[in-house]
Amino acid sequence: MITHARTQKARFLGYDIWTRQDDNWHTDGGRSINGRIALGVPPQAVNSRCRTYQRGQGKPLIRNDLIRTSDYNIVAAFGIEYRGYVQYYQMAGNINWLNKLRWFMERSMMSTLAAKYRRPPWVMRNRYRTTTVTPHGKRRCFEATQRTPSGAVFTARFGGIPLRRRKHARLVDGAWPTRRGTQLIARLTAGICELCDSRDGITVHHVKRIADLDRYSATTPPAWVETMRASRRKTLIVCARCHHTIHERSTTQ
Repeated sequence: MITHARTQKARFLGYDIWTRQDDNWHTDGGRSINGRIALGVPPQAVNSRCRTYQRGQGKPLIRNDLIRTSDYNIVAAFGIEYRGYVQYYQMAGNINWLNKLRWFMERSMMSTLAAKYRRPPWVMRNRYRTTTVTPHGKRRCFEATQRTPSGAVFTARFGGIPLRRRKHARLVDGAWPTRRGTQLIARLTAGICELCDSRDGITVHHVKRIADLDRYSATTPPAWVETMRASRRKTLIVCARCHHTIHERSTTQ
């Protein structure tokens, strides 16, 4: 694209690019920002993404694909998506535009939790709201925890990220984060067995349907069945030893 960089913006890798111009003189006797390249978040891109978290008449979107999962998974899904947006646009001078996107995502997340428990969204907001300490001070966020059978506690967080520009951040080109498979990828990337917390030979155990778990005892099911039932997931991240044990016991039952 050929354009006048002072009066028009070019779009490259999802960023708006233009040259700065300021006719005001500074204390050093010059116009310090004239001619410097500026990077920005395209407002059109933010508005477009906000619409994906809305349904008819501007109401927040209820994610039916997440309602049957745990609170940890719901908060983690929204947190991963929002963190991806912030990390991609961390070199933008107007990164604070993402506050608008965060607000729409927050409404969608609370509406999803409210639909799961059939309670008002403000009840869910008060239940999960907390603060986290960052290098730029305390920030409001929402957290949900999940405990594994071994006693390990995992925390999912949405928000709590300072929207501050990082001029020397490394930009990795890629598409907007997608929803499908986000949770599984995040769990695999963590590299921790969800049964024993081991990191040896991490793999995925999978069942065709959640209903397949009903053939196991309702009172004394195996630990892996109990974990999958509690999370309402068809996948389980396990180490090589636990995976072998699952299949060994499954063939004998």
